[in-house]
Amino acid sequence: MKVYQRLAGNFIAEGLTHMFGIMGDGNMYWMHELDKLGGVQMLEVRHEGAGLGMADGWARVTRTPGIATATCGPGVSQLATALITANRASSPLVAFCGEHPSNDPEYNQRLDQAAFAAGCETGFIRITSPEVADESVRKAFYLAKLESRPIMLSAPMDVQQMAFEDDDEPYQPSSTLLPKRTIHPDPDEISRAADIVGKSKRPVIIVGRGARWSGAGPAVLKLADRIGAIVATTLMVKGWLSENDWYAGISGTYGARNSLKLFEESDCVIAVGATMNRYTTEHGYLYPDAKFVHLDSSRTW
Repeated sequence: MKVYQRLAGNFIAEGLTHMFGIMGDGNMYWMHELDKLGGVQMLEVRHEGAGLGMADGWARVTRTPGIATATCGPGVSQLATALITANRASSPLVAFCGEHPSNDPEYNQRLDQAAFAAGCETGFIRITSPEVADESVRKAFYLAKLESRPIMLSAPMDVQQMAFEDDDEPYQPSSTLLPKRTIHPDPDEISRAADIVGKSKRPVIIVGRGARWSGAGPAVLKLADRIGAIVATTLMVKGWLSENDWYAGISGTYGARNSLKLFEESDCVIAVGATMNRYTTEHGYLYPDAKFVHLDSSRTW
């Protein structure tokens, strides 16, 4: 078995079903092996950045790592804008990128891909030998999920063609490194939050991507109905829950004027799965008299 064959199998073991990108000399053997193994829909694009942008969209909707691919050097350089965009959106991505042969420093498509990835706010892992092939793939997926950002898995062309000797050993996917956990809120904090909400007369519930990803919509609407709250969203989930009669649109910079007037009168803001950044709060000016109850598991890390 060649290293590129092992890498293809590892990606499938990680749950790969859809992949976006362009074939070139640095990734063609890996892509061909994926096609032979089957079960992966490979969506080819006309620009590498568009492929990674599609993988970004996949990650935002499914909350599973989006997979993109590009060949070495110039192909990788086309990913710049899409990588930065994905990082700012906290999208978990793994980009399988060919790299110029490690034994050919004069290869005409050479590029310092580690430096390039750093400049694009992207994690970087290079497969330096067959012995670290499994570990490199596992680490790429682990970091993409743990840090919610793009990771470039850079595979030198000569290393991909080397023999992988331990092919009888089953690959252990990154899920084995991410034990499931249940977060229990502090009872005293729940009591304080209930007191704030109970005393409010003009509550607003703001939902973000975390609420959507966790399937909290029905619970949010039930709470809104019980306490008489209007429902707002962050820009990232614009239009979500809009079928509700008390939906008031986007909170913050991109909100409608009439909605912003309602938000300014709020005495209580319940934020669910939203970071409450400067855009959502109009730099802190949008809710001048409100007390805040923030439900977001990422704030506990």
